Amino acid sequence: MQAQKVREALEKAMLGYTNKQITTAEMIAKLLELAKWAREAKQHGQKLIFRRV
Repeated sequence: MQAQKVREALEKAMLGYTNKQITTAEMIAKLLELAKWAREAKQHGQKLIFRRV
């Protein structure tokens, strides 16, 4: 379930960047936020399983 939320957030950010709705700096900030979230989840023992679409 957690991986689904991360995937959705990443897809939304990528779509916004592709459609020029967010800047490169904003995209980088979103990626850093997602990486931080994933790192914290890993530290708490949560496994993130991503499925290919």
